[in-house]
Amino acid sequence: MGNDHNDRKRKHAWNHHTKVKSVEAGLSGLFFTCDGHEKGALTEGYNLIDQIMEELDASSVAEAVDAQVGKEEEDSDVDPEEDIADTIKRQCKEQKEAARDKKKKRCHQRPTGVKNCLFVTVKDANILALCDRMIEIAQASARCRSILLLLKPRTAKYLQRVLPVEETASVGLEEMNKMILKLVQRHLVKDDEGRFPSYALEYKARNNDSIKRNSVLEMLDDAVRMIAPGAKVDLKDPQITIFIQVVRTSILGGVARKFNRKKRRKKKKRRMKMMMKRKKK
Repeated sequence: MGNDHNDRKRKHAWNHHTKVKSVEAGLSGLFFTCDGHEKGALTEGYNLIDQIMEELDASSVAEAVDAQVGKEEEDSDVDPEEDIADTIKRQCKEQKEAARDKKKKRCHQRPTGVKNCLFVTVKDANILALCDRMIEIAQASARCRSILLLLKPRTAKYLQRVLPVEETASVGLEEMNKMILKLVQRHLVKDDEGRFPSYALEYKARNNDSIKRNSVLEMLDDAVRMIAPGAKVDLKDPQITIFIQVVRTSILGGVARKFNRKKRRKKKKRRMKMMMKRKKK
């Protein structure tokens, strides 16, 4: 009896100190899934983000230098060669220092409370463009490895999927409806020829079954009828795919363009891997 009492006491103490983990409302970022190696997947995600953001920082340095050089050539009466050299050095130094400061505070992981699911916020980033570029780099790296058989490590060994997240909210029908309205209003807009893009929904719930897929579909239909009545559903090749991910007690929402085409590339890559394995046997 004494031992049972102590076991119950220890269990209660452990549960008391466990924190509830969930993504807070009002954030944007990247949602990753992985194959069980969460630390390795997170490192891969950070490396990809840093690589892309450094590319953007380098291009912004070049633009800033060009602009400053042009301005000083117009305004200055001093020797232009000496002036340009000083300008380039100063601009490069300032931009590199700014980039280092950004890198230190750029990425922050937010706990999801669900295994193999990672959420990372990225400061001062265009999430949709960042996600598209990450997929391009990962696919290019995988093609090089499978076709050219290069002996370099893959860019994404543990990461399986990355989705852009524009909105987060706590789980609830009202919050879900507000999020869907925002996404439809933001992305289902007419093009230059006055046509609405085609769309599809990708919905998945993890560790939570309080909101059914049919309810989300009904909300999306109502939002489209109200905001973009000319938009048509296209399940094969939609121009816009609206993502709704319910992760424990949080809703993550975002949009990707031409998503099904990227999925088809992934299926081709899997078929190539299977063929290579059969040849080895």
